[in-house]
Amino acid sequence: MKVYLSDLVHNMVPGGNILTGKHSFVVPLNIACIAAYSKQIFNNDIEIKLFKYPNDLLSEIDNNTPNIIGMSNYAWNSDLNFQICKYVKDHYKNVTVVIGGPSIRTLPSEIENFLKNHQYIDAYAMFEGEQPFADIIRHVLECGSFLKNEKSNLENVAYLTKDGQFKLSLNTNFQSLGKYNSPYLNGMLDTFLSQELIPLFETNRGCPYNCIYCTWGIASLKKVRQFPIDRIYAEFDYVAKNFPHLPIWILADANFGIFPRDVEIARKIHEIQTQNLSLKKIISYDAKNKTKYLREIGNILRAGKSDNDLSKTNMICRAVQHLSPKILKNIKRHNIPLKDLDSEIKWYHHNGIEVRTDILYALSGESLKEAIEALKMCFKLKFDLINETQTLMLPGSELETSEYRQKYGLKTKYMIRQGAYGEYTTKYGILRAMEFDEPITSTSTFSESEILCFHLIQIFLFYSWNHKQLIHLFNYVMNEYDKNPVYILDGIMHTCKTKFPLLSELLNEINRDFNSILFDSPDEMRRFYYDKQNWSNLLKYIRVELKYNAILFTNIPIHNELCDCIEQLMVNEFSDSILKELLLYTKMNIMDVEALMNGFKVIEKSLILSGKAVKYIIGKETQDFKADLNYEIKLYKSENDQSHLKDLLINFGYSQNPIYAIERVLGGHTSLLIYDRSIII
Repeated sequence: MKVYLSDLVHNMVPGGNILTGKHSFVVPLNIACIAAYSKQIFNNDIEIKLFKYPNDLLSEIDNNTPNIIGMSNYAWNSDLNFQICKYVKDHYKNVTVVIGGPSIRTLPSEIENFLKNHQYIDAYAMFEGEQPFADIIRHVLECGSFLKNEKSNLENVAYLTKDGQFKLSLNTNFQSLGKYNSPYLNGMLDTFLSQELIPLFETNRGCPYNCIYCTWGIASLKKVRQFPIDRIYAEFDYVAKNFPHLPIWILADANFGIFPRDVEIARKIHEIQTQNLSLKKIISYDAKNKTKYLREIGNILRAGKSDNDLSKTNMICRAVQHLSPKILKNIKRHNIPLKDLDSEIKWYHHNGIEVRTDILYALSGESLKEAIEALKMCFKLKFDLINETQTLMLPGSELETSEYRQKYGLKTKYMIRQGAYGEYTTKYGILRAMEFDEPITSTSTFSESEILCFHLIQIFLFYSWNHKQLIHLFNYVMNEYDKNPVYILDGIMHTCKTKFPLLSELLNEINRDFNSILFDSPDEMRRFYYDKQNWSNLLKYIRVELKYNAILFTNIPIHNELCDCIEQLMVNEFSDSILKELLLYTKMNIMDVEALMNGFKVIEKSLILSGKAVKYIIGKETQDFKADLNYEIKLYKSENDQSHLKDLLINFGYSQNPIYAIERVLGGHTSLLIYDRSIII
């Protein structure tokens, strides 16, 4: 019997750019685990194939139709799954179609509604997928098809009987993870690793927390179970030996560092890194409110490593999501106490480890004032990267339920998910699909206009702090005047309106762009983008915040006006010679990318600055610089870097869409768009 399993991604346009600047797709570990267990049970009775890309799956369906198709269901591929399921049922009616994954409301009545609204789906495998999918295979092997009768003894499988009755028998006693074969060690993931997809490893499964915006713990029903340590090490060794060129590994645990043994797992990874210099980045999602083991893990994996991109090897993530006790209670989130968090961040910094955080805005019961206060606290805690994000609804999360929406007056709209759309070839024509995000656009305590205002702060935060274009200025104001950078970010929105026309028009454009991408329903969104001209424009679509970050990075007149605006903002309160030096440096520290692409070399620059100004520009490396001496800073870009940057921009279509190309480069190659510098004493 033929079984096809898919963990599909849209690949019509380059994928997310933060990790690599191009596709950042991971191996299909989820379906591979299901396949490994099914093969373990049924051996030669079944033939299993795994798919990551839509055209590969559609071609195989048309030319070698399977008996069963199983599809993983997430926010980034739901519509794609549904369109393929419809296609299969329209043309290959006898195929059993199964969906599984977290993007579904979990109340029985909601699951029933889902199945009634998606009649082309035969069954939904709920929660952990290995056992229910194996039971479906056994059922089809025994009966010849998925019979949908009341006597089917299937656990954790939701379906409608032939007369429309809803059936779901729950069993939350999951098997020991040690009983499942590894899809790495049996070679099931070799094809994807050879295509340079990013390895994804589980050392444990599940999340014990109840955060209302998240679906990570749904599949395991909040239970956390560990994989055998020998299996974990064997998987690491297998990938390191057979695919040593891969630069990134991801640990898929929801809370790495929650168990004592995670320290030893970190040592094992470090051992592999010392032998395999190609393995540059280890990405993990660290324990939410545990600190006991994280410091040691951070020292092992991240100390002493650095680069200039957002995906820094030496960064540890301490995602706080919010810092107000009231909001944390609303979202059922428990952070470590602020004083402990402050102490922890200081410890990391002392050991050369940078710390990033994730924080959400437009949360339940939050006001604009509380969002601003949370951001202020992130600066006060000295997070090195602050990933401020508008809250999105995820199907399956408590936040997304009708009851919760009503309780907090949550209003949403729909916008296209960047890169998550495409058209694909079938035997019977073209198949189109498009995914959406559902952001919270207003609440009973946070108005739509206030959220739009905070969008602007988010964009300038990303440019100034996360990309470090104004970090020297912000640190100076914090340390010398005890002034929070939010004062500057918020002030830009008001100061620029009358005296700085380029910057003022930029803010107006941002607001217009934000409003233009929001729709009242997914259907309205798809009707708009499926228009021929709008569809062709999607090939170079950029999320608004990323688009304007790229503009700020390379538009010299706007960059200079931003500096002038900041100077005007601060001149009356704390203008001094050091501040003016830092602003002068900021103006000079922007490359003329347009000139480079027109055949000119990047201009080398130099300026004389006081030791105190240099201290803030260079950062931690300046402990021996004397404030009363002057130093020369040289700004330059090597010919190799210039050539590399030019090649990348050409490959990303700079001549047709410069901003799109620059945004692509900013993701995985940020340092190429930033001057290198040297200090002459």
